[in-house]
Amino acid sequence: MSITEKTLVTLEFDKIRQMLADSCPTKGAAEAARALYPATYIEAAKAKQTATTDAKRLCDAKGMPSFGGVVDIADVCERALKGAVLTPRELLDVAVLLRASRQLLDYIRSNRRFSTVLDEVFERLMPNRQLEDRISRSIISEELISDEASPALADTWGIQIRSASVSKEKDAPRGS
Repeated sequence: MSITEKTLVTLEFDKIRQMLADSCPTKGAAEAARALYPATYIEAAKAKQTATTDAKRLCDAKGMPSFGGVVDIADVCERALKGAVLTPRELLDVAVLLRASRQLLDYIRSNRRFSTVLDEVFERLMPNRQLEDRISRSIISEELISDEASPALADTWGIQIRSASVSKEKDAPRGS
């Protein structure tokens, strides 16, 4: 079965997609919502309805999971694979995504009341707590890198601080 453009206009499907996009917690989800198109086969429609029903059941039982600040890092990953040096902002975005994936796995695994067709999607998430923590400890903000970012940086700062304190001791007036 095929759906004509005229049918979509009559149903104001573009407005429905935009209403859905407006309720999405992330930019990527909003883009996916705007790209939705009605299923043309009954099996596909039933599978999508089941996934939607399961997502609603999860939200009703556990509340909406947090996606706090998640952004699409596909371009960042592609650049990293090519050996590019990532900016502090990009690394912070990676840490946010790692944290969100860990929290989503905790969300689905904790207080499990029922299985859903979404379980396999959740189980594909691959959080890396060690990398997440390392980024969070090393990059304080886009403009501020922690001394813990690398041993060389910590050593450099240690030498500078020791040198400054030796200089201050030399320059300090001596008591009589």
